[in-house]
Amino acid sequence: MVHIYTFCDKTLLGKKFNLSAKFLSENMYKLNFKIEEVCVFCNNYDYENLTFKNNDIYFLLLQKSNSKLNSVLANLSGCELTTNESLKNTTTNYYKQLNLPMDKTSELECIIPSKAVAITNPNGKTQGFYVKVAESYIFVLPNNFNEFKSIYNDCLLEYIENNFAIEYKSETYKTFGLSEDYIFEVLKEQIKNKDKVHISIFSRGLDNDIVIKAKQGNELFQTYRQVVFNKLEKYIYSVQDLSLNNYLENLIKTSNVKLSLIGDLSVNNILNNVNVNINNISSIICLPNVKSKLKFGISNDLIQTYGEASAEVAYALAVKSLENNDCDLALAVIMHISNNVATSYIALGNKLKIDIYKNTFQGDNNSIFDNVANAAKFYLIKKLNARDYKTL
Repeated sequence: MVHIYTFCDKTLLGKKFNLSAKFLSENMYKLNFKIEEVCVFCNNYDYENLTFKNNDIYFLLLQKSNSKLNSVLANLSGCELTTNESLKNTTTNYYKQLNLPMDKTSELECIIPSKAVAITNPNGKTQGFYVKVAESYIFVLPNNFNEFKSIYNDCLLEYIENNFAIEYKSETYKTFGLSEDYIFEVLKEQIKNKDKVHISIFSRGLDNDIVIKAKQGNELFQTYRQVVFNKLEKYIYSVQDLSLNNYLENLIKTSNVKLSLIGDLSVNNILNNVNVNINNISSIICLPNVKSKLKFGISNDLIQTYGEASAEVAYALAVKSLENNDCDLALAVIMHISNNVATSYIALGNKLKIDIYKNTFQGDNNSIFDNVANAAKFYLIKKLNARDYKTL
């Protein structure tokens, strides 16, 4: 059983504090642990009231380190508080890289129960540790999402996989373009099954994870896995548990494809969130009047106007990009927004074939540009996975 406790200044778990708990609960589920509870407590909670069941795992996510909590855990584990040299060295080195002296708060964070094991985070000033209380494991970690995610991916995941028996098998399908409600409707017969094959949906708007799991030895697991894949194959971009951005990064690098990008602010959103080598980029062109923040620079040789957003315009942009650049694939993105509704056209292809994709999104401008950018990433992933990009 897994318990997730978040300690913060507010009594309600708002968006600011929810990311780490949400990320952790999803990943624990994918590792086939049962989530017993996810709770939020105020920072001045009386830690003496904490109780821990034997054989359970507890994650305590702190907005800031708390010496009172560390003292309670030291007493429960039958030891004293002491300065952990591993945490101290890691934190000291972090401040040295910033050319700053280590502050007193960070020094206090290095004082933990002597029986605790340090969980170091070289990329942040906030560290973590775990300690065994009776037969339970207590993990004390930062609630800041970026620092928590860094610790989880670099340190915690491997430890959990190696030290806690997992009796389930699972498969994760990464999908884009469907709402959670639609996925549920398509898979409702499989979700309500009585064959002890569990299907869960983790939603981030149109980017969704579908997790299928069953106990080892359940012969129907493969059947359900295949049914889900067949129903949603068109929308599945990966069976690796990577984000849309990370999966595209890896795919571009391993495909060694040369890209040319042209379009509106969505082009910014594509490459601002995807780290690829500049050698993979032939050119980047933004339409006039777009203030670009792109790290690869801007080409300004684009015709000043193409008229209204349309499939013909997207096609023309892709053709122009292919004509002017040595690339394997051209991606053109253009859209029209009115009353919080956007119609986008994405042209993707090479000198032999250009496909046009039309999508409609609703929301504020930021969410619309994010959704259009993610749609472009999705189509690019499908194209690269099919290896349908080399120019003959």
